[in-house]
Amino acid sequence: HKDIIEVLKTSQSKVITPKMKQVLLAGDKKEQDGELQLQFRLQVQLAEERAVRAKQRATRTEQKRLETQQQNDALLQQMRLQVQRAEERATRAEEEARRSEERAGRAEERAVT
Repeated sequence: HKDIIEVLKTSQSKVITPKMKQVLLAGDKKEQDGELQLQFRLQVQLAEERAVRAKQRATRTEQKRLETQQQNDALLQQMRLQVQRAEERATRAEEEARRSEERAGRAEERAVT
């Protein structure tokens, strides 16, 4: 609005009354207030966008954590199953060895008699 004051100074009236100046300054104040409101709204909007992005990042991170946890749980379960099967095979082998020893012992007894 300062340029308007200059235009008025050079116009036919050549005189800026106090009332004209007051109106122009009020216009300047409104314009400044409007700019401040706009800046504030832009800052709020940027903050909201940052919050949304942060929430999305947190969601993705949590999702990856859950996927990793599920993979780890599946691997652990698989390893437990392998250990269980190995223990079962070892038990069967021990039983088979014990039966073989018993058979060998009985064969020896028969051979002796």
